[in-house]
Amino acid sequence: RSEIFRWDAGKETWRRLPWRLPEHASIITPQGSDAGLRFLDIDHDGDLDAIFSNAERYSLHLFDSMEKGWSIAVHDSLRADGNAIPPFVRPDGTNNGVWFHSNHLWVQNEDTARLPDLVDRRSFAELLAPLKEPSR
Repeated sequence: RSEIFRWDAGKETWRRLPWRLPEHASIITPQGSDAGLRFLDIDHDGDLDAIFSNAERYSLHLFDSMEKGWSIAVHDSLRADGNAIPPFVRPDGTNNGVWFHSNHLWVQNEDTARLPDLVDRRSFAELLAPLKEPSR
């Protein structure tokens, strides 16, 4: 499900918000494994953005407001069309060695062994630049 709810303390109930998770993004797969969705503040505005990446597709949607949700699409593409955001999970739902630190997305696994410093790193600035190819 892609609905977003917010706790209404006055009514002591959950209230569905007028927006959803970004299209194609999901927290878990139909089998119950990690689908590749993460929430973090990529643009440093104090709001959590939605970044999604798996073997099939990737996306980055910035949070706009409580009325519009993650409505600012920076990336939303099939994996075959590009690699602006490396996969966070493998096809079987297992972790692909991805973490976030120091304003960068880092990947370290058996596929990065030939890269400089043995890691694939993408700065948040690179992730926010939709037309620039990331450096490795």
